[in-house]
Formats: sequence, structure tokens, C-alpha cells
Amino acid sequence: MNYRLFYTASFRTDIAAQVDYLREQQVADDIIERWYDRLFSRLELLSEWPKSYPVDSRKSEELGREVRKLVYARFVITYHIDEQDQRVFLLAMVHGARRR
Repeated sequence: MNYRLFYTASFRTDIAAQVDYLREQQVADDIIERWYDRLFSRLELLSEWPKSYPVDSRKSEELGREVRKLVYARFVITYHIDEQDQRVFLLAMVHGARRR
């Protein structure tokens, strides 16, 4: 049973901000592209195994629903699973040093 992934506007903004940051740091385009591709390959696994990652109790309490987190490179990615409609909502991607 596969879940559909939904990338929220805030999640897309977080990704765009990271790509902009990498460009400002003059990281080569091919390195940025590989980072981006690996990120989305990792996220695609959530469609099959969304419960593989731990619950973020702080975010869950803050948002009033279960929120899970996965770590990718130095980033914490938070997401919510809608079991009824079999959807995974990607909420945010935050650098671990800037955890909100």
C-alpha cells in the first residue's frame, strides 16, 4: 500500500532556501543537483514506509497531531501521515543547527 506525498508550500520554500544558500556559497551545480536528487529519492521512500521514522513529540504537541521526523544529511524533515486518505504531508525541512 503506497501513500501519496504532498509537499507543502512551506516545505518547498525550505528546499528553495537551501538551494539558494548553496548557490550563494558557490557550490557547484552538479553537487547541488546530486544533493537534490538524493533528497527526493529519500523522500520517495516515505510513500512505502511512512512510519519508519520516530514521532517528534515536541512538534506533535505544538501542532495537535502526530508529526514524525527524519534526518537527511544535516536536516530535520517533519511530516504528518493522514492514514485515512493514505497521504504524507511534508511540513518542513530545517537545518539541525536551526531546529525550530
